Amino acid sequence: MEVAGAIGAAPQCCGYRARGTRAFENGCSADPWFAEHAGIRELRSPAIEVLAASIAAVRTAVSAGADRIELCDNYAEGGTTSSAGTIAAALEIAGPAGVPVMVLIRPRGGGFVYDCDEHATMLRDAQTAIRLGAAGIVVGVLTEGGEVDQPFLRSLVASTEGRSVTFHRAIDIACDIDAARKPPSKAVATES
Repeated sequence: MEVAGAIGAAPQCCGYRARGTRAFENGCSADPWFAEHAGIRELRSPAIEVLAASIAAVRTAVSAGADRIELCDNYAEGGTTSSAGTIAAALEIAGPAGVPVMVLIRPRGGGFVYDCDEHATMLRDAQTAIRLGAAGIVVGVLTEGGEVDQPFLRSLVASTEGRSVTFHRAIDIACDIDAARKPPSKAVATES
């Protein structure tokens, strides 16, 4: 999405940044001319997040200057949770470079409706990722009706001890995307 507004009006933003644009403090896209005329002194480049499905990909992302890594396994299946050993190795590589690692929490490919056993596994995986030092988790949980599974999402958020939680692409198949964008807590960011 882009900055909207009439000439001379304050821009409205949604938090998304177009690739190749520069951004200012509140996350709105802006060009240098706009920034100068709006009295903004510091422009930053947008953050680059890299999806890494292997340790080799983590090394490449770090050496290429990634700002954040989303770690997963089984990319061909839409991504699943990496093993504890892979998470630890990724953190050993990314940590010294100051690159935060977000761990995908997903027990299997396919849809985003999970049973009680999968809920328990996901909570354990989230706790393990946090205990190992992950910056946060990436999740997507829906009900059979296609709504965000708010009670389970709250449980996942609570399991992260205040670390970052991102709701992933499951939001794109939610029956009501606008309702799905309303997080259960301030700790959750949505992305599409």
